[in-house]
Amino acid sequence: MEQFGKWFGFRLHLIEDVLKDGIKVSSTEIRKLLLNGEIRKANAFLGEPYQIRQEVTHGAQLGRTIGFPTINQFFEAGQLVPNFGVYASETKLDTGRFFSSLTNIGMKPTVNYQGIPLAETYLKGFSGDLYGKKPAVTLLRFIRPEMKFDSVQALTEQMTKDLQS
Repeated sequence: MEQFGKWFGFRLHLIEDVLKDGIKVSSTEIRKLLLNGEIRKANAFLGEPYQIRQEVTHGAQLGRTIGFPTINQFFEAGQLVPNFGVYASETKLDTGRFFSSLTNIGMKPTVNYQGIPLAETYLKGFSGDLYGKKPAVTLLRFIRPEMKFDSVQALTEQMTKDLQS
């Protein structure tokens, strides 16, 4: 690298590894933490919280019928998809308003969803239309792995528990 610097007119400055809790901060470590659902540690390593900021797309609209309307956001091609499961989250709208939220990342196994992994987020106390918007969903804490429930009623009961945790 030093030789390239001489050839192309730049200087090389070496810096020491950055450690967090005795672990080297690196993209490899951050990916590993996200894939393991260790969102709090990943956020600390990133220096800011992991966010999903994709356009809200239409889904099956089942959430509306069970009292938990959600927004659906697909991950960009090549974007790392965190560990499938339910996360406590916070969602910021383009208006600047924040909502406490609950985000499921995965494949929605209870309703036999056959698409690609997505983030499905319930915003507490929000009503309105976000289709076509790009709210910023910040993952704060992993609650539990994604699971298939025997019924939509069982899913609804678990979502109520998840909101309280």
